[in-house]
Amino acid sequence: MEQKHSYLTQKLVDESIPASTEYIIWDTQLRGYGVLIHPNGKAVFIVQWRDVGRDTGRDTGRDTGRDGTNTRRMTLGPISNMTEGQARDAARQFFMLAAPALKPLAAAKAG
Repeated sequence: MEQKHSYLTQKLVDESIPASTEYIIWDTQLRGYGVLIHPNGKAVFIVQWRDVGRDTGRDTGRDTGRDGTNTRRMTLGPISNMTEGQARDAARQFFMLAAPALKPLAAAKAG
């Protein structure tokens, strides 16, 4: 899956063009927050993190990172139902409330 990095704005989200495969545009300011663009044109705001301390000894059907943690992703909502600002606020709130247990994926890659 192709991944791009940019500061997400409403204009960027509105102008995102579907490709032959799905891709993610990750926000450069809020790690773990992005927009997933599907080939059929559907686009959703997402948050992604690593489940730290979770038992990874069994096949969970999720991606496993190099450090043995599971990559998890949650949809915040479709771009048709929320603005980029609303999605950013929801992502901030999600990471703030869940911060003790979660590690945003982008931060895990950087560190």
